[in-house]
Amino acid sequence: HGVADITDGGQVSITVTNKYEEILGGLIVEKVYMLREGGVDIVLPENLKHLLHDAQVDVTVTHKGDNDSYTRQLTSHNDFKVAINNLSLGEYTLTETEKVALPGYHLVAHTFAPASLTVVEGAAAPKSILTNVYARDTGSITIEKQFAQGSDLGVADFIAKGLSIHLTLTSEDGVSFKQEFTFSQEQGWSKSFTDLPSGKYYITENAQVAGYDLAAVITVNGTVVNDGLIEISGHNDQISVIITNDYQQQQGALEVQKSFVDEPGQPFDQNLL
Repeated sequence: HGVADITDGGQVSITVTNKYEEILGGLIVEKVYMLREGGVDIVLPENLKHLLHDAQVDVTVTHKGDNDSYTRQLTSHNDFKVAINNLSLGEYTLTETEKVALPGYHLVAHTFAPASLTVVEGAAAPKSILTNVYARDTGSITIEKQFAQGSDLGVADFIAKGLSIHLTLTSEDGVSFKQEFTFSQEQGWSKSFTDLPSGKYYITENAQVAGYDLAAVITVNGTVVNDGLIEISGHNDQISVIITNDYQQQQGALEVQKSFVDEPGQPFDQNLL
């Protein structure tokens, strides 16, 4: 308040200057990672949390009244939780932009709960939880058996002789996936594996046939590989593997010896040699 002295017949000019400060507030956004396995969503297991080290998500809050927006980054360094302060009062909508995904996984669902927040004078900062659900990247591998031109054994020979070829497809760790299968007239000459988790796989073949030398060439999506390595590197990867076998019959040597027997009482005629 102010005081002004007014003398008899005097005049006083008073100027009142008002200063208004906007009442501001804040809100909180927290991110939770979930994993979908067998149709069930579970909290990301401890043994997979190392995948979050480089994960990065941008969260943007936008004021419904004036469309002012503010973006903050959620990372492992801030425990995927951030407070956005100095916001005007009112309702805000929330959106996210995933900058760095989880390696080997893809996003299948994401929700804000709630989807909008209202900043109210004198109230505690409201919080929204962003839940992202990820599933393991999967792909398929199709393996086809072929025989080289000029091979001494082909499909018809395998059928006629009742021969088969045994193969094994194994995950890199040798534990999480291992399946043996057979190429034969009964089983067919192609085999497909679907919904395989992303990662590296090795294929080995037992295709030796007695009396034949074998040379095998493995191509993966048209590229020759020497170690039988197959890799599913992204979601829905489709890998085509062709194993071409070339059988060549082994060649041997034959030694013939001639023996001569003398008749009793008759000298051996050297002219016979």
